[in-house]
This record gives sequence, structure tokens and C-alpha cells, in this order.
Amino acid sequence: MANAENEDTKRRKADEEEEQNADRISNLPVIVLSHILSFLPIKTAVSTSLLSPKWRHIWQQHLSVLDFSDDFFQPNDDRLELFRTLAVFVNCVFIFRTRCEIRKMRLSCTKSLVNHKFSLKGAVYFDLKRAKAIHLPSLKKLQLDIGGYVEVSAMNALLSGCRNLETLDLCFSAEDYGGILRVPPALKWLKIIINNSDAGASLEIDVPVLEYLCIANITVTDASNLQNVVEASLDVLPSSAASAFPLFKLLGALAGIKHLVLSRSTTKVLAVKKIDSSILPNNLSEDFMEIVSNLSRLHHPNVTELAGYCLLLLIEDLDIAFLSKY
Repeated sequence: MANAENEDTKRRKADEEEEQNADRISNLPVIVLSHILSFLPIKTAVSTSLLSPKWRHIWQQHLSVLDFSDDFFQPNDDRLELFRTLAVFVNCVFIFRTRCEIRKMRLSCTKSLVNHKFSLKGAVYFDLKRAKAIHLPSLKKLQLDIGGYVEVSAMNALLSGCRNLETLDLCFSAEDYGGILRVPPALKWLKIIINNSDAGASLEIDVPVLEYLCIANITVTDASNLQNVVEASLDVLPSSAASAFPLFKLLGALAGIKHLVLSRSTTKVLAVKKIDSSILPNNLSEDFMEIVSNLSRLHHPNVTELAGYCLLLLIEDLDIAFLSKY
């Protein structure tokens, strides 16, 4: 009897040792396991809690990279229901996880929702108008591509809670006409695209450490401290001579620019035939007036040829898209 019990004990120990050897991953330190989970979609990371007691709380207490996507949910003809399923899952993750820091977060849901009768304004789970409650002081990079319409004031409220942003990639349709967008002062990389060209949205920008600037379908009402920008792409809407002054002021602020891309609409603004001197700042000389007039006579983007006409004398690369006629 004793021999049989000893045999059973030895067999159990052997099985346990074999199981431990087979599951070498679980024996790794928790910090390593959480790093492994950071490369997985959050739905898969949460599922690892079923593997063993050790895995049960790793994603809740240590996971700092969250990747949300509706790709892992059952496809459904009801796109709004699919979005609601994702929203419930996202809410549950934030309810059950501890308050450990989030280093990176990605939220991706089907773009086909744009074709549905759905808008951010009436969304049940996310309303950007409540953005004043958002406070993300440690966030360094933010990318927002919103298919629906958003008020510029709501976007400003969101950005005001992200004062330490260094990279901002923003694409949305402005709901309110003539809204003024204000960006955080610590940005190093900025891209803003307004989808609806008739929104009349404008930008106030004072970012002394900015190095890259790309704007489309938006004008700049006030620009300062842009001397560190080395690369810029400007696509502003065609406008009258009187409203061309903001673009002149922006170009004047880009004192350290090395690579500049101007769209067709931007060159149309610059190539106005007559400019009322009363709309120009006092520090712009008659030479500047001649430079602007010269732009209308250029026919190809030859950098050597452009050098004599370029307001920004230190520029090394200038890419201009010309209109065949104005």
C-alpha cells in the first residue's frame, strides 16, 4: 500500500514538473508577461486571464498598451449594433482594470458607420461635447480621424486636456462655421485636415518647438513662434486679396523653413494681382509686394529659379503646384 502511494506521489510530482517545463512562459516575470501582452489586441490579452491564476490579473494590473478594434467581433449587418458591442467591451476594460498608467492606446472601429444614421453629437457612448472632463496630462501622441461632424469648440476642450502633446494628427469635419482651433503649445509635429472645405475654420498657433506643420482646408488667423519649423505643407482655400494677409503672416513666421510645399489653392492666394497695402503688416516692405507679384509669373517649380523670388531666403527646397490660370 505504501509503495503504491509513493508511486502516485512521484507520478504527480513528475506531472507537475512536466507541466511547469511545458509552460515556460508563465514562469517569466510579470513585467515580461505584460510586455508580451502589449503586442496583442486587447481582446486577446483579456482572454489570457483564463490560462491560469497567475495570468488572471496581469492585464488588469500591468497592461499599459491598449489596442481596441472591432475586427475581433462577429461581423454583423447592423453596423450600429457592432459599434455598441465594441463600446460595451471598451467600457468593461476600463471598469475592471486598475489605475495603472496607459502609455499607448489605439481605438479602431468600422468606417462604414459613416454611412449609417449615426453622429457623434447623438452618440450614446461617446459625446465629444463632454470633452472638458478629459484630462490626459501624460499623453504625447494623439491621432484622431473622425468621420462625423464635430464642433471646433468641443475639439478645443479635448485638446486643452492634453497640454503636453508632442504629436497631433487631426482629421474631422467642422460642424460650426468659422470656428477657431487652438492647439497645445508643446507640439513638435502637427497635421490638421478639415474635411469640409466650406467650414471656414481657422487656426491659432503659437508653438515654439514645432518642427513639422501640415494644414488643409483651414486658414491661420494668428501665427507666432514658428521659427523651428523646418518642413511645412500648406493647403489653404482660395480667398480674396483682403483675406490673404493671414497666409502672408504665416509665411513670415516660418523663418527657419527648409522644405515648403504649397498647394494650388495656396499659390492662388499668393498670386493676387493687387494687394491693398493697408491689410499688410508694417514690417512688410515694398520688396515683399514685388515678390508676391512675381509668383503669378512663375510656370515651373525650379528651385534655382525660385530662389530669387522666395521670401524665405534660407529655404532649401520649395515645391509649388501651379494653376494653369487664375
